[in-house]
Amino acid sequence: MKFSKKKGGWGRENIIEKGGDKNMEWLKEIVNEAQDKEELIEMITEKISELYVSKEDAEKNGSEEIERLNKEISSIKNEYAIEKEIMTQGGKNAKAIRALIDESMIEVDEKGNITSINMEALKKSDPYLFKEIKTAVEGAEESKESTKKKEKNLFFESARKAAGVKSR
Repeated sequence: MKFSKKKGGWGRENIIEKGGDKNMEWLKEIVNEAQDKEELIEMITEKISELYVSKEDAEKNGSEEIERLNKEISSIKNEYAIEKEIMTQGGKNAKAIRALIDESMIEVDEKGNITSINMEALKKSDPYLFKEIKTAVEGAEESKESTKKKEKNLFFESARKAAGVKSR
C-alpha cells in the first residue's frame, strides 16, 4: 500500500482505520525511537499498514461478508418456512419431521423460495408425528365443547324449573 504526499495531506480519504489508536500515540513513540529519516519513514509505513486497510480491500472484504450473510439469511428463512409448513400440516415435532423430509418433497419457485412441501407419504409412513386434523361433517357426532354447552344449558333449565323461575 502506497501513501503519497498530496496537496492538503496524506490522502486519508483512501484509507479506512482498522482499529488503531485514534489519538496517534504510536506516532510519538516512533518519532522518539527513529534514528534517521529513512528509518522513520519505514517505521511509519509499517505501522500504517498494521492499523489501516485500503478502501478497495475494505470494500472487497465487505462485499464478500455481505454475500456470506445474505446466504445465511436465505438459509434461515428457508428453514423457518419449512418449520412453518410442517406445523401448518399438523406436525407435532418439527425437528423430527425435518430430519425425515427429503429435498424432493420441497417445491421451490424460480427465486429459490419454498412454495410447499409434500408430506403425504411421510404422514402415511409416520402418522404418530402428526396431529389428526378433524373437520366437522354434517350428520357426524357433535364436538365435546358443544355437548358440554348443551349439558350446561340443560342443567340451568332444570334448576330454573325446580326453583319456579321462568326461562328467558
